[in-house]
Amino acid sequence: MIRKLYRKRVASKWEIIEKETVDDIIFRTTKTRNRLILELMARSGMRIGEVLKLRLRNLQDRKLIIEEPKSGRKH
Repeated sequence: MIRKLYRKRVASKWEIIEKETVDDIIFRTTKTRNRLILELMARSGMRIGEVLKLRLRNLQDRKLIIEEPKSGRKH
């Protein structure tokens, strides 16, 4: 317990990329598939596993239905 109290905090390894940088990466992508994957990940917060599991049946009107999201929600 004493070790936990006096342990130095480790800096976060993650860096947040600015919106303009993300937009630049997306618009420079030439392949439609890759651009769509990047758009879904950046705009909706989907994980790569969720994007790759998407099928045409998951699209209803203008909504995407995710069957097994990682966030713990049902849909």
